[in-house]
Amino acid sequence: MGNLQQRKGATGDIRDWENPQVFNINQEKPRASFLPYESIEQFKSRHLVESTLVKTLNGEWKFHWAAKPSDRPEYFYKEDFDCSAWDDISVPSNMEMEGYGYPIYVNKQYPFPKKPPHIPHENNPVGSYKKEFIIPHSWKGKEVFLHFGAVASAAYYWINGKQLGYSQDSKTPVEFNISSFLIDGTNTLAVEVYRWCDGSYLEGQDFWRLSGIERDVQLIARPRTYIRDFFVRGDLTSDYLDGCLRLEVDIENSNHEEIDVQLVDEEGNIVLNEKAGTQHGQAFLASKVEKPQKWTAETPYLYKLTISLKKVDKVLEVVGCKVGFRSIEIKDGLLQLNGAPIQIKGVNRHEHDEVRGHVIDEELMLKDIRAMKLFNINAVRASHYPNHPRWYELCDLYGLYVVDEANIESHGFGVRFQDDLTYVEATNPSSLPEWEGAYMDRIIKMVERDKNHACIISWSLGNEAGNGKTFYKGYDWVKQRDPSRPVQYEQAGEDANTDIVAPMYPTIKEIEDFALRPDTRPLIMCEYAHAMGNSVGNLQDYWDVINDHDKLQGGFIWDWVDQGLLTNKSDKSYWGYGGDFEPQGVANDRNFCINGIVFPDRTPHPALWEVKKVYQSVKIDLVNEDIPEVEITNEYDFLDLERFNVSWEVQEDGETIHEGIFVLPSLTPKRSFRSQLYIDNTELKGGASYFLNVSVSLNQELGMLPSGHQVARDQFELVSWKQAPDYMDVVKSEVTVHEEAGSLTVSSGSLTFAFENGILNSIKRDGVELLAVPLKPNFWRAPTDNDFGNDMPRRLSFWKDFTEKCIVLDHGHEQVSKTLVSVTTKFGVPGEKVQFDMNFTVSGNDELKLECALKLNGEIFPKMPRIGISLGFLKELEQLEWFGRGPHENYWDRKTSAFVGKYQSTVEEQYVAYISPQENGLKTDVKWVSLTDGRSPGIKIVGSQDFQFSALPYSIEALTQEQPGTKRTADLKTRNYNTICIDHLHMGVGGDDSWGAMVHEEYTIPAADYRFGFRFLLDE
Repeated sequence: MGNLQQRKGATGDIRDWENPQVFNINQEKPRASFLPYESIEQFKSRHLVESTLVKTLNGEWKFHWAAKPSDRPEYFYKEDFDCSAWDDISVPSNMEMEGYGYPIYVNKQYPFPKKPPHIPHENNPVGSYKKEFIIPHSWKGKEVFLHFGAVASAAYYWINGKQLGYSQDSKTPVEFNISSFLIDGTNTLAVEVYRWCDGSYLEGQDFWRLSGIERDVQLIARPRTYIRDFFVRGDLTSDYLDGCLRLEVDIENSNHEEIDVQLVDEEGNIVLNEKAGTQHGQAFLASKVEKPQKWTAETPYLYKLTISLKKVDKVLEVVGCKVGFRSIEIKDGLLQLNGAPIQIKGVNRHEHDEVRGHVIDEELMLKDIRAMKLFNINAVRASHYPNHPRWYELCDLYGLYVVDEANIESHGFGVRFQDDLTYVEATNPSSLPEWEGAYMDRIIKMVERDKNHACIISWSLGNEAGNGKTFYKGYDWVKQRDPSRPVQYEQAGEDANTDIVAPMYPTIKEIEDFALRPDTRPLIMCEYAHAMGNSVGNLQDYWDVINDHDKLQGGFIWDWVDQGLLTNKSDKSYWGYGGDFEPQGVANDRNFCINGIVFPDRTPHPALWEVKKVYQSVKIDLVNEDIPEVEITNEYDFLDLERFNVSWEVQEDGETIHEGIFVLPSLTPKRSFRSQLYIDNTELKGGASYFLNVSVSLNQELGMLPSGHQVARDQFELVSWKQAPDYMDVVKSEVTVHEEAGSLTVSSGSLTFAFENGILNSIKRDGVELLAVPLKPNFWRAPTDNDFGNDMPRRLSFWKDFTEKCIVLDHGHEQVSKTLVSVTTKFGVPGEKVQFDMNFTVSGNDELKLECALKLNGEIFPKMPRIGISLGFLKELEQLEWFGRGPHENYWDRKTSAFVGKYQSTVEEQYVAYISPQENGLKTDVKWVSLTDGRSPGIKIVGSQDFQFSALPYSIEALTQEQPGTKRTADLKTRNYNTICIDHLHMGVGGDDSWGAMVHEEYTIPAADYRFGFRFLLDE
């Protein structure tokens, strides 16, 4: 074979890592993910006892890093090579996260010049790894295999100075039979890992580009005759009542062995115990299992399968896995599980750790699954590569639907759109015969490794890689190998090589149009609701349409976790993104990897609460407001609601005045139950607001979900309960006025308001100053990532300029009476016809009333980001209370999860620390908000109509970036005041995508004449 990067080929001397036809040298054939055991007893207790046939090589390895191949220690693999002075590196790990080289974040462009299949020789770091090990004495005479879970991106392997082989594909296993290479005593393993190879052209995913041995390394011992692979399917009969266990087993070096097959349920009962003989190295079994418990994501029941390989009653080895009985099929144009259509309430998930990069441990996997279950997520797309094998076992166990995806993306060559503007079929590798083997190898490895998992409901051929001829061949191969599952591929569009139409980021109209066409396939969006920064608007709007059409079966939000890497700046820890690690001049895509619904440490974004609300599977309706009476509808696909309670409360101005609870009867999917809430509503307070809050919670544990966990909730305003106000304004005192050289001071009770040339620049309570920044008109917000994507900062820049340049054009005051003083101020920009009038009225009611009027004078202007006022209160006024939607951040197009109520918090807690600073913290449908220091009365702001507000420790200017991703939260500096924005209207955040999609029309603010008002009074 040769020991270096030269390998003779049809075109002459070319490097393996620049030859698309070389991607696998001497590797074992791909197989399912399993480990062998020596006995059935050891297998059954494997959660307590590790297999004696497996030895881990994880841990510290000797390591050398070179910036380019020519600098590597060329003969390091030789036994007499001294590497004792080398560094130690942890395996598994990514080299860059251990301080060798640097992480690179790019989206669709390649991190090297695009000249396929060539890789730059002067910029291709090489990691040289060495590890010593000793084979257990008990393994003498056995076949020994070296297994790497994944190595990125290309590697050569040696044992005791002799070359084993070569690998590519960064996300599937590498396995060699090393039996003939081993010696008694200490053995030496050497691995040479190249950061880039021709395979990197097929790994152009939107994530951090990292390299190294990033999954587990193991030695595995097998007898001379062993089970090389097995494929088990827990099928269902056509009526979905009984099961059929279908098993095929491949046996290496077979000579008339037999297999014992045992299937045990979760209670320990043996439900199947059969034998099968072998012929030509294979064994087959098809056995009926009467009325098995069926696997679904809602009811994830698993059986334990044990396969014992025997020779004349001697057990050679034992393997097995968990089996779920279920049927997944496209039937009647719908994706059906066990004969019932299902809805996919999904997310895309990259494997990402804030410290370790692509190295994921079980603790983090469980953290992800638990959070997904808590927030009503039932499905995950393995974007865009096969995940760690343990992930699928956990999804089997706890119940998540998984779309498994091959490690293929060549976005840098362009992707296929309907208009083909950026896609050239002839140059895309998926259309070139010399790349076919590499593509097929990745598809085959995925299917063979993961085929035994019940959680996998669909195979995906890859992501954003065109739809060349290879993908038709890949589709045919998968359908032949595994006819039990659908195959999907987004780039196929509506072509024949996808069983599910799986578009990216379609508009609501586009999916609705599809639903009305006579296509016999379902539509499930492989990506939608791009969650970059302050986003995920319109989610309810999508699901309103999805719920109206059976053919629309949901989708996968992009994506789950912000891919921030923990780093430091000026002694501050923060999550870095593109540009924070790469040297100057290295291409990066800034913060485009920051688009999850959880932060890198898995803390929820506010949008995750909206996801939970929209994804909930119990519908709550108020069918009679007067009684009132509620209807509970079970919208789960398989789960009975008998284990749930319904609790309710009626709130009067945010205070609970009635509450109750009732237990749901057995309520199977799609059935409803009504219950009357017996409430005495004869004593109602004039002017008060009444809301009914209803929630559905578990009354017992359900998998990972604890008893008491809330799965659904809804809120209803009891409009008919509202009574006319029964109070009258009482004039408490006279108003005093002091005027001097353009300054005007007006006092009412303990409040004093001061104006400087018509601008309110002081509010004092008993002589103590509360205001730090004068009150001014405000029509601008710090741009969100979506705003940058749709060019809002340029399109709507008029309102930013107007806000910044706005001056007082005219002002005056009038003492109307002893108890009333009016101050009128006209704002505008010289030369512009827009005018913003403020009329302040200070009355003897110890309050200031503000009436605002925007006047466009018949001119046409662009839409408005917001319309309102801003001011700054001193930092001491930190305690916050409001009556409106909360407690989390909410916006016009993302507020169904935020209920109207009375909430208490602090200004500091209102700041949502999006990794790239932007507009945040808004509250909608607010009636009043107050700020105090927690000791003395503060200021209360009451709207003459519902309004929106934000109270933040940073100004709009501090949060504003001129270009996206140029600021980090760590860059922000607090001041001695908090910024309060009081908005009459504030446009939505959008969320269809982050590179052009507009905020939906109904959530925008047309430039027009507006009138609105507020009252400022003492908060007592």
